[in-house]
Amino acid sequence: MTRATRRLLLPLVLLAAAIGHASAGTYLYRQDDGTLLHTDIPPAQIDSDSVTLLRVIREAKSHRKQNSFVRRQYDTDKNVKPVFSHCTGVQSDAMQARANAYADTVAALAREHRVSKHLVMAVIAAESCFDRFAVSKAGAAGLMQLMPATARSLGVEDPFNHIQNLRGGIRYLSKLSKQFDDQKLVLAAYNAGPGNVRKYNGIPPFPETRQYVTRVMANYLHYLQKQGQ
Repeated sequence: MTRATRRLLLPLVLLAAAIGHASAGTYLYRQDDGTLLHTDIPPAQIDSDSVTLLRVIREAKSHRKQNSFVRRQYDTDKNVKPVFSHCTGVQSDAMQARANAYADTVAALAREHRVSKHLVMAVIAAESCFDRFAVSKAGAAGLMQLMPATARSLGVEDPFNHIQNLRGGIRYLSKLSKQFDDQKLVLAAYNAGPGNVRKYNGIPPFPETRQYVTRVMANYLHYLQKQGQ
C-alpha cells in the first residue's frame, strides 16, 4: 500500500474509530525509520509527515488520561515530565528559543541520515538542553554530548561547532538504528554504549540509562504531538 493510499484511508479509519469508541483509543503508527510507535496520541495531534497510522486499537478503560501510555510502556516516574523539566534555571521560553535556533539544521541532517528529526530534538533536549557549549563531568561535549573518542570516530573535530556536533550525533543515531530495531534500545545504546545493550540483551539496568530512555521518549512524543497540532 502506498503512502498516498494510506493517507486516503486515514479519514475512514478515524471515522470508524469515532463511531465505534469516540471517548477512548490507542493507536499504532509506523515511524519513518520503520519502527512501531504505540501511543494514545490521536492522529489529529501527531505529525503525519513523520508517522503513518497503521491501526486504531480500542482501549478497555476509557477513563485513562491523555498520553498515559508513556507511563505504561516506558515506566515513567510520575515526576518525570517531557522536555526541559531537567534544565534547571532555564525558562521554557528561553529553552524554546534555543531549540528553534537549531531546528532547521536538525531537520536537514536528520533527513539526510534517515533519522526522525523529532527524535534528534528529543535527544538534544535530554543531553544538553540545547546548550552547544555544554560539557558533562565525563567529558561529553556539545549539543548531542559526544564523548571525545566517539566524536573522533565520527569525524567531529570541534564538538562545539553545532553543525559538526549535530552531524556526528545524528550519524551515530543512524548507525545505532541499523544495529537495533527497537527505538528504546537505540537510545539506551546512545547513552550507555551498544556493548552494554548487547551484554544485557536489552536496556542495561543502570538507573541513569533507564531514566534517560524514559525522558527522551517523553520528549519525543511531546515533539510529535506538538508538530501535529
